[in-house]
Amino acid sequence: MTADQAGRPTRTGQPDRTAQPDQPDRAGQVDRAGQLDRAGQVDRAEQLDRVGQIDQPDPAGQPQHAVGGGPIRLLLCDDHEMVRTGLRTFLELQDDMVVVGEAATAEQALALIPRLSPDVVLMDLILPGMPGVEAVRRIRATHPRVKVVALTSYAGQDSVLPAIRAGVSGYLLKDVGPAELAEALRSVHRGGAPLHPQVAATVLAQVAEPARDPLTPRESEVLRLVARGLSNRLIARELALSEKTVKAHLSAIFAKLGVADRTQAALYAVRSGLVAE
Repeated sequence: MTADQAGRPTRTGQPDRTAQPDQPDRAGQVDRAGQLDRAGQVDRAEQLDRVGQIDQPDPAGQPQHAVGGGPIRLLLCDDHEMVRTGLRTFLELQDDMVVVGEAATAEQALALIPRLSPDVVLMDLILPGMPGVEAVRRIRATHPRVKVVALTSYAGQDSVLPAIRAGVSGYLLKDVGPAELAEALRSVHRGGAPLHPQVAATVLAQVAEPARDPLTPRESEVLRLVARGLSNRLIARELALSEKTVKAHLSAIFAKLGVADRTQAALYAVRSGLVAE
């Protein structure tokens, strides 16, 4: 044995000095990494389920907030798929808006509202089946928190006034610019009531004019008989019209008066003096 060998401590029972310093168990590392991944990331399905609750930063780095802290939840209702697609494409580019659903009819929109909980329904008033004005009235009656914005092609008095009476929160025409549409929806969500300039002119003209009967003489005759309780068949016989023509007159009467059925029309007739109470 050499002197060097004699001076070295025996290695029996001693750890190998060439080994690396103590390190955490590899399995523990992997487990902790998995914990970090789970803690630091939100499950993708959960993200999709919570759409409308994640703030998106604007270019300046500040998050955009709608009223209530989340984006404006929109339901689109138009019977033209191309119109709905164009609206969705544009509106979903807005950091403070999310389209939660689409409907082609008023009936579909009414069925979707309880499930999707939209803040605003953007609705055409000319729809197959239930008229848009009647849908507005039902939405306001059953879901008062939900705002309805009319987006239509008609600015005449016969379209505008019944919609306003039914409870629309805004009335826009389909020639509105994209930026104006987005700002109008924000205004409605904040409690505003935006009107297209042409629509505002129609409303102001109605306010300025003396009150007048919105019905034609023939429509007034039909309404008077409705208030007396006559059926469509008897009204047709009384006025020498076809039942189909009577139904057409009734549809026009309901739309102009903003009423939903014969009972409401008859009440209007009584109050306006068309028939004696």
